[in-house]
Parts: sequence; C-alpha cells; structure tokens
Amino acid sequence: MIERTQSGLQRAKSEGKALGRPARLNEKQKRYALVDLAGGMSISALARKFDASRQTIMRVRDEVSALRSSHNLSKHPFPFRLYPAQQDSFFTSLSKV
Repeated sequence: MIERTQSGLQRAKSEGKALGRPARLNEKQKRYALVDLAGGMSISALARKFDASRQTIMRVRDEVSALRSSHNLSKHPFPFRLYPAQQDSFFTSLSKV
C-alpha cells in the first residue's frame, strides 16, 4: 500500500500538481503585505487585515529576506527601490519559493 501511495505522489508531482495545504495568501496579497510592512504597519495589524496568523506574515517577510540575500541585494529590508524589471524578477522568484 505504501508503494502505491508513493508512486501516486510521484506521478502527481511529475504532472505538476500542487501537493499540500493551499497557501493562505496569494502572490498579490504577499506583495501588499510587504508594502505595508515597509510602510511601518505591524505584523499583528497585517495579520488582522489579511485574516491570517502572525506566523504567516512573518513567513512572507522571511521569504523576502532569504531571496534578498540570494539575489545579493542591499541591506534594505524590502526590495522596493529596485528598478521595475528587477522587481518583476524578484517577485517571480518569490512565487517559486
């Protein structure tokens, strides 16, 4: 039985199906949350605004930090001073995480 389950999971992954729990925030909401964080809104206020947990908002913030370091960006906490083409590239890579 385990072997059939594993083969089914492998087949689903190879077909590009998303496994696991659905994300609480979509990409657009993540971007808005990042803009609000950069504007000084608290994590708790953002969690209430998006009807999500504080941990979800912190995870979005931390994804940006990890991507910022992998893209060799400056120490600025959020990438909003990038040129538009760089922003598109950055947020595209964010959606792949």
